[in-house]
Amino acid sequence: MPAYWWKCGACAATAAFGDVSRSPGIAHFIWDELVPTNWDQSLRLLACPGCGGEHLRITYEFPRKDRVELTLVRAVGLDPNDDDYVPMMWETVPDWPSDDRWFDFKYVKGRRVFGLNKPAVFDREGLRKLFKLYCRVAKTEAFP
Repeated sequence: MPAYWWKCGACAATAAFGDVSRSPGIAHFIWDELVPTNWDQSLRLLACPGCGGEHLRITYEFPRKDRVELTLVRAVGLDPNDDDYVPMMWETVPDWPSDDRWFDFKYVKGRRVFGLNKPAVFDREGLRKLFKLYCRVAKTEAFP
């Protein structure tokens, strides 16, 4: 199984990126679909080839001693800077479905996935922008 895949919340079917989306992998999905649409959250939910419902979500394993499978709820990020660095915050859920929320700060640099396993670093203004964008896409007044 690749590091990032699509998994159905209804029937647990899994699919590779290129099998169900226009992007061959997670870095391409971020650059080709999320960044150009200003982090359109409707793109994070796809139709399942197994059950037909729109329940496919990005899923990945959080690298811990005891690995935890996380499901993406929302992803937001700052605009790319001059050297193609995009810091992001992913709202995730362990053991989908759940009301428990984890926030994973990560980045991509170009189309390389290296930063998806490393923490992103933000200055205060960048963090403010990120939380403001999160509030807009989550349709909430304040960051949780």
